[in-house]
Amino acid sequence: MIVVSYSRVAMLALAAMAASVSAHSKMSLPKPTWVYEEGTNSPAGTVDSSNVLPVPDGMGYEGDPLSNTEAYWTAFNASKYTSLKELVWENEVVNTDSLYGTATIECGYSWTNGTARDLPDEVQWDKLTTGHDGPCEIWCDDTLVFSDQNCAVNYPDSPASFPYDKAACEGKSMLTAIWLALHSPPWQVFTNCAPLKGATSSSTATTTKAPTATTPTSSSTEAPSATTESSLKTSTVSGEASTAADYDEASTTSTEASTTTDATTTAETETSTSPPTTAEKCSRRRS
Repeated sequence: MIVVSYSRVAMLALAAMAASVSAHSKMSLPKPTWVYEEGTNSPAGTVDSSNVLPVPDGMGYEGDPLSNTEAYWTAFNASKYTSLKELVWENEVVNTDSLYGTATIECGYSWTNGTARDLPDEVQWDKLTTGHDGPCEIWCDDTLVFSDQNCAVNYPDSPASFPYDKAACEGKSMLTAIWLALHSPPWQVFTNCAPLKGATSSSTATTTKAPTATTPTSSSTEAPSATTESSLKTSTVSGEASTAADYDEASTTSTEASTTTDATTTAETETSTSPPTTAEKCSRRRS
């Protein structure tokens, strides 16, 4: 007779949870705020591939990762969509029963009213899982500042560092990273946001409540409609890239201004995102 103690079962469950956390990936710089300190690598939602982008003739979405990605771009370039963000915001079905809370379309499991961060020299993703081919984009409010057609292939390092247009993010209120994994249908959506320090009054946004572990929420966002040119040239920011560890250390020692005279009250700035009004068709291949 085999007797398994309760404590051992609990330890095994925690180990399994830890393994699942490292199975996928998340944005690490600038660091988002989550229900749990280390965040979650789980997809925030899914997109029903065939209903959103009909399968091109002679192609499919259930082959190897590379052929799936080629089929996606063939269908995307023939569609009405002008960006990955537009496609996701219009069609994502968010997860509502996760241990990490209820996701939102705009920010996934990360909080729109989380800790404000400085702009890093490069945006970092802790890792892009091998075999999870697919596009990614980075936005600062309604401005597209980076895109790539196949991020897991073109940025295989851990962490992956994206040379986004930092200057275009100055004065913006929210940085959002979106990655769509096309390895099998339905497609998995990974979205993370980080509020930004130094946002100006010209930055506009609509309010989205942060996910919680106990109160399900839902969000509905009208997709953007502007159509612009079909390629994006991203700017490589000069200077040495910051690491996530350096960034966290700098963030914890920086002084933030307070908008209240009560010395015992910490002002928390609630920020959020808005659907883009301008977008660039994300069909850039990394040179």
